[in-house]
Amino acid sequence: EPQGASRDDVAAASAHDRSAVAEAAPPRARRIQELFGLCDRGGDGRLTVLEMRVFGELTGFDGNAQEWTEEYEALCAEHSVDPAIGIGLSLFEQLVNDESDTGQHCSDAELRQMIDKLESERPAVRAAGGEVAPGAPQSETSAAAPAAAEEGSAPRARLISEVFERCDKDLDGRLTVLEMRVFAEQTGFDGNDGDWAEEFAVLCSEHGVVASAGVGPELFARLVDDESDVGQYCSDEELKEMLATFAKKDRPSVTAASEQVGEQRPQVGRSVYEGSVMAIQAMLHGVSEDLIRLALEENGGDPDRAFE
Repeated sequence: EPQGASRDDVAAASAHDRSAVAEAAPPRARRIQELFGLCDRGGDGRLTVLEMRVFGELTGFDGNAQEWTEEYEALCAEHSVDPAIGIGLSLFEQLVNDESDTGQHCSDAELRQMIDKLESERPAVRAAGGEVAPGAPQSETSAAAPAAAEEGSAPRARLISEVFERCDKDLDGRLTVLEMRVFAEQTGFDGNDGDWAEEFAVLCSEHGVVASAGVGPELFARLVDDESDVGQYCSDEELKEMLATFAKKDRPSVTAASEQVGEQRPQVGRSVYEGSVMAIQAMLHGVSEDLIRLALEENGGDPDRAFE
């Protein structure tokens, strides 16, 4: 990356280079490059685990997020690619042209069908003065009216930020497994503690986030804006409903809660408290440490009451 160049500059240059190559390529190569470009939603010339899953589902993959992550990592390992960096156009072409059992060959007709499907699903991009047809290249619209786009997205960005802050109960700028579950339950999750711990771990793994560190505001915003199957899209109205729901609930002071926990823990002693965490973890396989600690804190450090 040239010194001083932004990610957007690099992405634009990458897209321009691919466009120039595509014009000189034979028809099949052009289709492969076009399909790659449609999957490359970040516009950086690499397909991440989420972007490659778009192609995977088009070719028949119907597993869950964890299964796809494992398959993607195995694919990267076979071709000596760092999963965090992603799959480039050269390897993508190789896979699509490979008719062996280890390849992901697609006929010309299949490529055309995939391109048509992705083009039809691409959302319309709003520019100054009206709507641009779905599928319009980003280079033709993003520079046309940055001010208008920013102005139009500001209210939604504020809604997302407010929902994030409501979920961030300890106000540290990250959503832990427990805090993210508050949002998940608002969007329909109704599983148990073990189910959520597993789902949260997969979510973090897909996005290269350490689960113990939690989900930050940028990733949270991407998830809420992502209309694909792997996103957690919420409309503006749904975000407003969440905020209204949060407002109805009593939200105890984080400072007061911390002071209360600080007063409770000495009753059982720090070593006993930590021993209780490990003991309950051993008895309840699959329940996260965060959930156990919360249960202990809510029950004055009493392991028997927390276990119940």
